[in-house]
Amino acid sequence: EIRVTALSNGPCGPSSAELSCVAQACPTVNIAVDPVAPICLAANSPTVALTAAITGGAGGGTLVWSGPGVAMGSDVFSPNVAGVGTHTISLSYTEGTCTFNSSITIVVNAIPTSTFNATSNICITNSATINYTGTASAGATYVWDFDGGTATPGTGRGPHDVSWATPGAKTISLTVTENGCTSTTTTRNVQVDAPLAAPVITCGPATTSSVVFNWTTVPGAAIY
Repeated sequence: EIRVTALSNGPCGPSSAELSCVAQACPTVNIAVDPVAPICLAANSPTVALTAAITGGAGGGTLVWSGPGVAMGSDVFSPNVAGVGTHTISLSYTEGTCTFNSSITIVVNAIPTSTFNATSNICITNSATINYTGTASAGATYVWDFDGGTATPGTGRGPHDVSWATPGAKTISLTVTENGCTSTTTTRNVQVDAPLAAPVITCGPATTSSVVFNWTTVPGAAIY
């Protein structure tokens, strides 16, 4: 109810009027925004359609989505636009003069990398050192394949010292998983050389002033 009184500077007294109005009551409306599972961010991650169930009210209202990765007037979430992080996506539903709001969070995780370096050439009596150089944290899951080698400590991000009982070309591989996102596999090669055999030395022709020594060729020897 409202009363309006008008006052004059002249000889006439004030005048007034009253009016009662009833405010519009908003209906009970429930908004259930459909959840979105965590996303692993790739170079071209697919977009996600945003949906919600609206119950109550007369229906036929207008939905407006907003937040990181959501273009104006769109109902699609783009992980590549939003980037890595926890993003709040809001929904505004308007029916008549009544507006109702709800929101969800969408988590976008980075895909870890599995890069590492390794000693490229060792003698079988030594060990190769493996150093992880990727982006995952210490709490990630590291799946190493040391190609039959003995690794210390052998689990986690390392560094690791790896030795082999036999010579030859060895291939080390690594895959990393963090926050439900799995890397591609990285491989590195290590050449394990056997020790050089001892040369067999024999005496050749000798004189009173000289002796000729001969020795067998040793496989893998560069100089003598």
